[in-house]
Amino acid sequence: MNSLTVETVTFKTIERKFFEIGCEVARTLMEQFLEDADQELKDGRDRAALRHKGSRTVFVN
Repeated sequence: MNSLTVETVTFKTIERKFFEIGCEVARTLMEQFLEDADQELKDGRDRAALRHKGSRTVFVN
């Protein structure tokens, strides 16, 4: 408990850290979900009517 009294820890800083961790987990889960959905769409397409143009990585800031 001494370590908490040495540094200034507020509920707001703890809440912000948990929010950042939650956002990172949500981003990772969303990325995996979208990759799985993309793969399912690619595998289930009508190959006679729709061609696969390849995969590419898109970076968003």
